[in-house]
Amino acid sequence: RGAARLVELPLFQPSLMREQAVHTFRFCTEFLYHSGLLMFEGDKLVANDLGGLVAHLFFLEPANFAFLALLTSAEQIVQRLCREGSEEQLVALLSHLFHQERIPTF
Repeated sequence: RGAARLVELPLFQPSLMREQAVHTFRFCTEFLYHSGLLMFEGDKLVANDLGGLVAHLFFLEPANFAFLALLTSAEQIVQRLCREGSEEQLVALLSHLFHQERIPTF
């Protein structure tokens, strides 16, 4: 029954595309604002430094948000690895986050 409803009422209907785009934009903007990645400067909404980093790495999503969480965590994981001089562990952490290798299909 649920699959039949998806076929009959697709998620993106041409008549609702504008309204869905507005809702999606608002959700994304509020998410970034509440995450502390956007802030108000006067009457403008601008990205802070971490927001710029997350935006620059958008094509690696969701790893960009995981990296942000590691940077801003209370345990200061990335900062601790840099202080201790454990370059191998830092490279291993970053490669696990950002090196996406496709699994071949059989």
